[in-house]
Amino acid sequence: MRSSVAVLFAAVAALVAGCGQQDAPLPEDDAAPRAVQWRGCTAAAFADDPAPAVRLPTTAGTVAVKLPTDGPCAGGLVARVADGVAGLDVSDLALDPGTAQVVHLRGAADGDPVAVLRVDGGAHPRGGFQPHLFLAQGGVDEVTTDGRPLLPFVATDGGAAPMTATCTDDGGVAVLNATTSEPPGVVLAWDVERSTYRITGAEAQPGGTEQIRDHAADPLLREEMPALFEPGALFADC
Repeated sequence: MRSSVAVLFAAVAALVAGCGQQDAPLPEDDAAPRAVQWRGCTAAAFADDPAPAVRLPTTAGTVAVKLPTDGPCAGGLVARVADGVAGLDVSDLALDPGTAQVVHLRGAADGDPVAVLRVDGGAHPRGGFQPHLFLAQGGVDEVTTDGRPLLPFVATDGGAAPMTATCTDDGGVAVLNATTSEPPGVVLAWDVERSTYRITGAEAQPGGTEQIRDHAADPLLREEMPALFEPGALFADC
């Protein structure tokens, strides 16, 4: 079965329009049996909040997710789940809703659909942003590895080493990092490492690291792997 990973990144309206799966069954109101809420955010407050919703495919059906900025749901990444509302406090991450993108993984070994949200942090003084991945599957959790965001900080000040992230054929994620080759030559050259991860729940399990380019000349690498040099190209091949 094809596995889907969803990540926030493009215009939210386009993402909402692009998802054709059916919503998960929902209780009629907040008084329904087993209805749950996140802090003061109820199903009714979630429905009334004007923040755009992104639809994420999960094992239980399609779940609507919002990033409200005001009212009882503010400060959270909130999902309308089958028994009410689930959320995660993201107030300290300064997430930019405009970076919402859904990323579809190519397929998982266990066959279970997975929905992950990518949302980037706001502009950073260093000139860049921190991408975050979130799992929305009955609850909301950030996908991390060893307690840190899976994706590294993306610098846009022109002095950062090239990096990008892609989808693997087995439903995982690969992070590619380039470092300047040593010893330096007349032409700038790069060594490129590829680290793979398998998404297991909200934890990204390392699958290994390999060097895939050795002393690749800068002009040739830019032509061969342009995504490394484009900060907005994360998961462009997914």
